[in-house]
Amino acid sequence: MFALLNGALDTFITPLFADGLEAEALGDVASYSNPTIVRAAKWIQLISQIFFFFLPSVLFAYLAFPSIKDYLKLNTPKKNIHWLYAILLIVATIPFLGFLEYINKLIPLSETLLAVEETAKVMTEAFLQDSAGIGGILNVVIFVLLAAAGEELFFRGVIQNIVTSHGLKNKPLLGIAIVALFFSLFHGQMHGLIPRFYAGFVIGCAYYYSGSLWVAILMHALNNGLSIAAFYGEKNELFSEGDLNQIYLSVFGLLGAFFIYRFYKTKTAYKIEKVPQDPDDTNLLANRN
Repeated sequence: MFALLNGALDTFITPLFADGLEAEALGDVASYSNPTIVRAAKWIQLISQIFFFFLPSVLFAYLAFPSIKDYLKLNTPKKNIHWLYAILLIVATIPFLGFLEYINKLIPLSETLLAVEETAKVMTEAFLQDSAGIGGILNVVIFVLLAAAGEELFFRGVIQNIVTSHGLKNKPLLGIAIVALFFSLFHGQMHGLIPRFYAGFVIGCAYYYSGSLWVAILMHALNNGLSIAAFYGEKNELFSEGDLNQIYLSVFGLLGAFFIYRFYKTKTAYKIEKVPQDPDDTNLLANRN
């Protein structure tokens, strides 16, 4: 499915934004010194998020349950304190992610995987360095707003709902961890595997205990937004990665654990309501035990 969508995007969408350039140029890392290629790649990224995350998630929820909003938990949290815990938890998590990234990079990778890492790094830096005018707006829309909303709809709103409501109903933390691992592997960058897994687990716990996807979306958006701010801060020499003491960063893991515990102590009952009987058989999960 993803291959077909990707092929369709390359065939029909790329020519709209690439100003006559070949679609293959988008896969050539050397091409990302060309501003036209970078801008075209951003538009492709934006459209890809809609087709890969938004549409499949909404379509599944529509087919699986009478109410899309109820299935995906697109409601504000019943306990307002969860907004505060979400902000404090992600603020505590981000420094700890730096420590986990440091640990992750100690793990040796093959030349093939190192090449993947380098390609991703070049592409990301090219995207973020294109920050003037529409380029800056696209950065916020793609990497903060759409990435947070789309990925949370898919990974937490659909996949985690399925796992924790059916397959691992009595072992929700295991289900959350499995989905977090899938979330991390999906991104394909091994140097970020451990920190991305931890971020997915933290956000998954917040979603599970608050019963609100908006909490997860807020945390994801804050994480991405602050990461971009850190990129610009380091680029402008406001600080350097070498200034960060890994021992100090590791302490934030304890603070994050505390806020996960607070979510647990104030949790909202989490469940997917039983799908009503559906004589017309229009909902995939209806009429099932």
